Amino acid sequence: MAKSISPAQLNNLLESDELFALIDVRERCEYERGHIFGAAIISRRSLERKILQSVPNKEIKTVIYSGDGNRALCAANTLEKGGYTNVYVLAGGLDGWKSAGFPEVKGLHVPSKAFGEIVGEIWQDVTPISPEELHAYLTRYTVIEVRPAEEVNQTGSIPGAVNIPGVELFAAISDYMERGKKVVLTCAGRTRGFIASATVKKLGLGEVLDLTNGTLGWVLAGYELQKEMPAASVPSSHSRNKAELAAQKLAQANHIPLISPEGLKFRQENSDKNPLYVIDTRTKNEYEAGHIADSLSYPGGQAIQNAEDAVPVRGADIVLVSDGETRSAITAYWYIKMGFPHVFVLKDGLDGWKERGYRLERGSPPNRYLDDERDRGSVELLGVEAARESLSGKNPPLLIDVSYGRDFAAGHIQESRWIPRGRLEERISTAVPEKATSILLTAADPIEAVFAAVALSELGYGNVKVIEGGCAAWAAKGYSLEEGSAGFDLDDWHIPLSEYGKKEAKEYFAWEESLVHDNKYMAHFQRLNII
Repeated sequence: MAKSISPAQLNNLLESDELFALIDVRERCEYERGHIFGAAIISRRSLERKILQSVPNKEIKTVIYSGDGNRALCAANTLEKGGYTNVYVLAGGLDGWKSAGFPEVKGLHVPSKAFGEIVGEIWQDVTPISPEELHAYLTRYTVIEVRPAEEVNQTGSIPGAVNIPGVELFAAISDYMERGKKVVLTCAGRTRGFIASATVKKLGLGEVLDLTNGTLGWVLAGYELQKEMPAASVPSSHSRNKAELAAQKLAQANHIPLISPEGLKFRQENSDKNPLYVIDTRTKNEYEAGHIADSLSYPGGQAIQNAEDAVPVRGADIVLVSDGETRSAITAYWYIKMGFPHVFVLKDGLDGWKERGYRLERGSPPNRYLDDERDRGSVELLGVEAARESLSGKNPPLLIDVSYGRDFAAGHIQESRWIPRGRLEERISTAVPEKATSILLTAADPIEAVFAAVALSELGYGNVKVIEGGCAAWAAKGYSLEEGSAGFDLDDWHIPLSEYGKKEAKEYFAWEESLVHDNKYMAHFQRLNII
């Protein structure tokens, strides 16, 4: 049974150098409204799918919390059943933490965003340009959008901009700087632009401007975004070489440690003793073409933006990888500045790894689930036709959709009841008081329905089946899905930054600009002597 940790004990742990992970198992929208600084988010519904990547060592102290603690107890049970041996539940959950007088913080990617604000506002490593000035003289500038292409394609960016995401920027930046126009960098808001602009300066590749408040600031100023972004040109060898030399100088000046391929291989083989994250900073396509086994794909800019989710075990070893050392060294520089204590760059990158004869894996990494395959194998699956026949029979089962609320609203089977996987253990007894009730489960992600069936079986529900392939299989057979909430309060719905209106954008900027003035967000960096 999971052990309990008091708020005071957790606070001491947070201020120590002990290896541990702090996991918030609530939904993203709840986490955004308030959480403990530095906690990684792995929602209850995602736990079986994500925990092995996030906390690969099952012996590491892992502290779980939720709002009042109930969901955390369910999550802790899942972890212990999956072999985690050092699991703690925060007594009283976040409510107990606040009642004990400890602070909560708001927002997403808070340590990374707070650090970005330090770079931009305290260290003042960026030169701003207002939306109004850029709009007035747009043809005089080259605008580069530094967000991932998937995000930019969804929202659009500044008219005429080119998209060069994250650490891909620096190999190309000299080509653009040498064309005679001033270069302006932008993201959706503030911090990714701050980091990109500051990096160009740190590398000594020239001066760039940062668009104040990014594309959201542009919209707030009354200007339109352009939906289609032209592809950036392939960087010249001249520009690549300048970036490579600049990154080498940056790494040497800041004493960023290198690890040999042999050293990394040894650490991987002994990672059960010392937790290790191998983070591949290249693009997704490069990663899928060949990567080191068990490495995680976080293209450099996203590795910096999502640091607390990429590396939930505080104090773990982090090895950053790219083809050579340019992208990994730049990412390592910022990880060290953020206060991560054990950061390394793979010497000569994947080129050196391959020269030693070490193999690479191709494609996306296989799914690794935290569960007993025998439990999954015991779940009875019904094909779509068999499910339809069962639902139209004399004694139809209760059809329950355990999807995330946004997925449920996008399309669900008619007359299905929504009970999200993340709240299933809490809500099922009210919705289905009789454990002999015949239940048929479905979901947008079929594996969530299977895990839900295992959970219901453990709670004593003995007549549970799952539609094989879930809602997608239902639709693939030509049967309709209904859109909308169907009258349910979809209380796990998260609104991403890309969907903010003007009111939400103004509130967001007020929050982000306040971070450097709020001790709740700065205390961590003060303790590490970062500021």
